[in-house]
Amino acid sequence: GQDGADGAPGQDGAPGNDGADGASCSGQTIDGVGVEISCNGQVVDTLRKQGDLHINDLAGLMALPIYRLMAILVELDTKGVITTLPGCRYSLK
Repeated sequence: GQDGADGAPGQDGAPGNDGADGASCSGQTIDGVGVEISCNGQVVDTLRKQGDLHINDLAGLMALPIYRLMAILVELDTKGVITTLPGCRYSLK
């Protein structure tokens, strides 16, 4: 169906399957809450494994659009979980 579909290329009808080594958290949403919690944890996990990353690299690893990732990064920064570094780079505190 077309209810809530982004129409992004590479989606074969499987929610959250964006082909990025299983790191995608852009699956189904329950009022946006379940996905955001899942994404927050995956961002933290990715930064823990990879070290500090540029937002574009993180977006590629997470298979998320920048606008969605930016919202997650701002939330995590506000909560003191991550640090924003110069040059659009992010790191765990």
